[in-house]
Amino acid sequence: MVSIAGPAVAAAARAAGGGEAGQVLVGATEAAQLGTGSGEPTVTVADGEPLYDIASSGATDSTLPVLAFPAEFAELLPLLLERWQVDDLFITRILSGKSGARVLMVDIESAGFSGQAILKLEEPEDAPLDVESEAARHERAIAHDPTYADAHLPRLLEVLRHEHRTATLSTVAAGGLEYCTVWFHIPYESQRQTARRVSLDILEEWNADYRLAPGLVEPGRLLASWLEERIEPGESRLDALLAESFGVDAAERTVIVDGVWYPNPVAFARADDHGAPPLRAVVGQIHGDLHGHNLLTSHRRDDVSDYFMIDLAFYDEENYLFFDHAYFELSYILRAREDASPSRWSELLAGVFGDEAVNADDIGILQIIDAIREGQRVWIGDHEENRRSYMESQMLLAKVAVGLRLANMRSSLATKIHGYLYAAFALKEYVALHEIDWPRSGAVAKIDM
Repeated sequence: MVSIAGPAVAAAARAAGGGEAGQVLVGATEAAQLGTGSGEPTVTVADGEPLYDIASSGATDSTLPVLAFPAEFAELLPLLLERWQVDDLFITRILSGKSGARVLMVDIESAGFSGQAILKLEEPEDAPLDVESEAARHERAIAHDPTYADAHLPRLLEVLRHEHRTATLSTVAAGGLEYCTVWFHIPYESQRQTARRVSLDILEEWNADYRLAPGLVEPGRLLASWLEERIEPGESRLDALLAESFGVDAAERTVIVDGVWYPNPVAFARADDHGAPPLRAVVGQIHGDLHGHNLLTSHRRDDVSDYFMIDLAFYDEENYLFFDHAYFELSYILRAREDASPSRWSELLAGVFGDEAVNADDIGILQIIDAIREGQRVWIGDHEENRRSYMESQMLLAKVAVGLRLANMRSSLATKIHGYLYAAFALKEYVALHEIDWPRSGAVAKIDM
């Protein structure tokens, strides 16, 4: 008997578990390729992607698929049609469905805009507290570097808040969005080349006017800037994660996982004295949520694809750099190994932070990660060669921050645990780099997923 395993098989099994007899479930891309539509709400969601039953939907009169407006946001539809003075609205593709938000490609005819655009719908817990501030962030990003914005950034068109739900409409530099593909969905080699280009461009072009932070900066200050209230007791979900899923107190300085010690990144982030030296940090603008769904690529060229960063809800024009690179890296490996057990995840991270695959199945993943890091290495060599130790330290701390941010999110338990372990691995590298005298013994974690 031949047994087939892997992410695709696992995803198919999860999708099958959400269907019923007689249903044929496909994603939005496949529905479009088959020329079928769905006039009903999605049947189920697998890996964050809505699935449609094409057996019951039937063919439409149009050659384009007819995708239903997400049922959970139905109350927003009449409001946005009225307030934006919409004559026609067609949903042509679903770009993302992560964390309760829905990002849709639409063709719209309205008083303020006519053409293809991106419609983002957010649940109460995901929506910005002030949707108007998101519009302001878009404007600041464009004003900071109009040339880069014209080529790579979205332009916010409309915003709407109803109670706690929000809807935003934006266009991108690409023009015709049907020529764009989510980065996660492009061929492997194109992924690798685009990752390297984006990595370097974020520093070389978008932050061409980067600056050095005044004086020397304590590690805790960097982490606090990236994490904000996410590490504050009473505001953070990290205390509950450690208590309920690891069986340890967040104040423990060291945790033991599978017999291996790790400095506790939560305790490190909250400590007044880390025993770590201050560093000279670089400051600029960050996207704040850079992952494979917020990065569209053009598939009209044979060479390195054009790219378009969308969704600037977490844009920050004044923050410490390298956070975007770490977010891109972690979000990619989470998607590639989202179903990994804690021990399998730790095996992958050993390769991520050790530069050599422990498991041959991880080689392709590590090559993408190396492409993301290559842009940083090139930039440091060209601009801050004489501060390399500071830059490498800041890169590691950015990974700690990103891991904790993902661990603090309203997401699956596996994502939270994986995010925490990623932060712990990165912090262990940082502690070793600076030979910090950190306790090697501590609480033994019993991970409960």
